[in-house]
Amino acid sequence: METNKEKSLVVFTPSGHRDYFENGSTLLEAARKLGVDLDSVCGGRGICGRCQIEPAFGEFAKHKINAQEENISAPGDLEVNYKGRKEMGKNRRLACSAKINGDLIIDIPPDSHIHKQVIRKTVDLTDLTIEPLISLHFVETEKRVDNKSFDPLLLSLQEQWGLNNLKNEIKEKGLPASNGTYTAVVRDGKSLVAVWPGFKDQVFGIAIDVGSTTIAGHLCDLLSGEVLASAGVMNPQIRFGEDLMSRVSYVMMNKGAENELTEVVQDALNDLVGELCDNSNTNREDVFEITLVGNPIMHHLFLGYDPTPLGVAPFTLFEDKAIDTTAINLSIQANSATRVHVLPCIAGHVGADTAGVLLATKPQQTDGINLVVDVGTNAEILYRACFRGCTNK
Repeated sequence: METNKEKSLVVFTPSGHRDYFENGSTLLEAARKLGVDLDSVCGGRGICGRCQIEPAFGEFAKHKINAQEENISAPGDLEVNYKGRKEMGKNRRLACSAKINGDLIIDIPPDSHIHKQVIRKTVDLTDLTIEPLISLHFVETEKRVDNKSFDPLLLSLQEQWGLNNLKNEIKEKGLPASNGTYTAVVRDGKSLVAVWPGFKDQVFGIAIDVGSTTIAGHLCDLLSGEVLASAGVMNPQIRFGEDLMSRVSYVMMNKGAENELTEVVQDALNDLVGELCDNSNTNREDVFEITLVGNPIMHHLFLGYDPTPLGVAPFTLFEDKAIDTTAINLSIQANSATRVHVLPCIAGHVGADTAGVLLATKPQQTDGINLVVDVGTNAEILYRACFRGCTNK
C-alpha cells in the first residue's frame, strides 16, 4: 500500500479493514472495495439512509492517523436534503455522499451492518440467595385518597407492615389518586422511593458487564430472581481503539477525549437498558436497581473518570471503592429512584468484573486448588490453593 498526496488512509471499525484510497472517492466506494459490511440498497442515491457512518476525529497513535474534520467533505445536497425513512443519527454521515479528503477513522454503527451482529451472553445463577434492597408493600387506606398528603399511606405502612419512620423520598411528587389501595416501593426498609395506585407485584433490576468489545446485560425480577431478558451490544468505543491501551492513548493525545468516550459508552448503556426492557415487556420506570462491572479502564470511563493514570506505571486507580450513584448521573433513563451499584476495582488492571467473578464463584469458600479464568479482550486468572490466594493478569 504505497502512499502519495493523492491518496489517504481510511480505517474502518470495528472490522479493522484499512487501505489507501484516491481523495475524492466516497466512503461507500471505499467500503465496497474492502468488503466492509456496510448496508446500502438505493445504489448510492442517498434515499435509503442505510449507509450511515460515524467519523472519529483526533490523533490515533495506533493507526498513525491524525484525523481532522476537514479530512472528510462537508455535507452535500444528498445529506442536507435527506428525507429518507431511516432517521439520520447524531454525528453521522451518509457514506454514499461523504468523500475522502484525508486520513480517516470511520465507524460502522451496528444498525448500518448488512449482517447484524448477534451477541449472546448467557447467565447461570446457580446457588443464589435473593436478598433485594427493594421490597413491595400492598396497603389499604381507610378511604379513597385523592389529595397530595402522604399521611394516610405512611400510617397504613406503619400499621400493616410495621414500617416506622420511613424517609419519604417522593414527597415532592405528591401521592397519586387511588381508590384506597396502594403498592409502596421501599428501599432497605428505610426509604419510600415510589408508590403506585392498586396492586403491583414486580420490580426489576439489571446487571451489566461493560467489556472492552461487548457490553452484556441481564434483566431480572428482583423478588423472584428470574432472568427475564438478556442482550448485548458492541462497545462503541471500539472506533477510538480496539484495545484498552489504544483508548488510553487516544485520551492522552486528544484533549477532552475522555468526555467523548464516556458519552458514547453511557449512550450504549442507556440503549441496552431500553432493549432489555423492550424484550421483557418491562417499563423503564419499574427498574429500580442496576449493577455495573467492568475492567478498570471501562470502569473509569463509564463513570466519567480520567483513565490516563492507568496507562502508565504504577497504574493508579482514581477510585477503588464500591460506588453507589443514580441512573440519572450516568444518563440512564429509568425511574428517578433507580440506584446504580458499581463493584470495586481490585488493582490497577484487575477490575470490578473480577470482583463480580469472585462474588459469583466464591473460590475462597472451597478446599483444594481452584482456578478461575475470565477470557475476554483482556484476561484475568484467579488462583487459590488451600489458604493462599493470588491473582495474575
